[in-house]
Amino acid sequence: MRHAGFALLLALALFAPVHSQDGKKKEPPKKWARDKANQIVAKYARAFDLAEREKLLAELREIDVEIPLADAKAFAQNAAKTLAAAGLKLKSGKFEHPKFPGSVIVSGSGGGLVLGLHGGGQGQGDGANAAGLYGGFASRVGVGLFPTVLQKRNQEWDSYPEEQEYVYELVRAARRTFGIDSTKMYCVGFSMGGCGSWVIGSQLADHFAAVVTGGGGPCIARFENFYATPVHFIHADNDDRSPVEADRSAAKALQALKDRHGPFDFVYKELKGIGHTWPPDVAKEQLDFATAKKRDLFPKKVMWSPSVDWKKVFFWLLVEKPSAVGRGQAIFAEVKAPNEIHVSGSASGLAVLLNDKLVDFKKPVKVVHNGSEVFNGEIVHGSLVAGLLSVDDKVDAACALWAKVDLK
Repeated sequence: MRHAGFALLLALALFAPVHSQDGKKKEPPKKWARDKANQIVAKYARAFDLAEREKLLAELREIDVEIPLADAKAFAQNAAKTLAAAGLKLKSGKFEHPKFPGSVIVSGSGGGLVLGLHGGGQGQGDGANAAGLYGGFASRVGVGLFPTVLQKRNQEWDSYPEEQEYVYELVRAARRTFGIDSTKMYCVGFSMGGCGSWVIGSQLADHFAAVVTGGGGPCIARFENFYATPVHFIHADNDDRSPVEADRSAAKALQALKDRHGPFDFVYKELKGIGHTWPPDVAKEQLDFATAKKRDLFPKKVMWSPSVDWKKVFFWLLVEKPSAVGRGQAIFAEVKAPNEIHVSGSASGLAVLLNDKLVDFKKPVKVVHNGSEVFNGEIVHGSLVAGLLSVDDKVDAACALWAKVDLK
């Protein structure tokens, strides 16, 4: 009888409702489709087409419901490993991407990364030119990445969207291959490469610790994106190949943004009478400026003017349809106080992505959008979509974000 009584007590203990310390009923953790989520990540790692990726994300959203925070974090970190292992790798020579079969020179094997963009024009320029100019800088940092444009046309880097997406794919392939230090990545270019550094540097400003450009011009660069990314640019007053007015305008635009918002860490130097050249002493000054900077992976203040649909995540912001955001429109987000986030600006599918570097999940989180409180409470569930998109962009578990607050 004693054994029977003990068995009865044990059964009651196992199946009785569980309560937390405050006396409230504590629900048992719900199961979620872990295996299916991992299968989606494995497919996503080899999905080269944007439409195919969107289809896989839609499948992930269907099961992205009430995911425990700890599970969402583990999913994001494991997804980073899967993407690095299964995704496209990089080596010198032909880039084996079905959409962007370009060529690239790669130097080094670890540490940080230098993306060097060559100059040129119609029928001119290649990665070897960039490697010659920036190879020494790359050897100081770690890996050098020197692509050749897909087609040799005037203003190729900045005027043709496929070139910008091609570079994005190269950067992510380098991350997968070499395990790049995300705090030490730099973008540099002169002449047409300078134009490219402006534009691609602004699109990927959350990847780079600093951007260096000279003898080019910003063209379609989104200056707002340099809010948390330093930029150093130079131009000669008598440049007969690339008029100085473009960089003069860039300096005025950045200064206006800095006066209104701060901080915008930038240096512009206008050189006298040297024409379309990049003097060694000036180059050294610019590159020393860059290497003194380290990328803060989760800055407390960010500004983003989204522009291309292949770049949905910028620092800890998400926009589902970046191409719908017009030039001059920007989102400003700030961790204004501990666990209090303020966002101004709007975009389709705008969301704040979070991790334990940005907020303390053990305490209530307050989110204010355009002056109105949209969330105030404890975040108990994570997001598989946030996890996948954040580590797919940076291919680095250290950059993972695993919770999401939707704003619009």
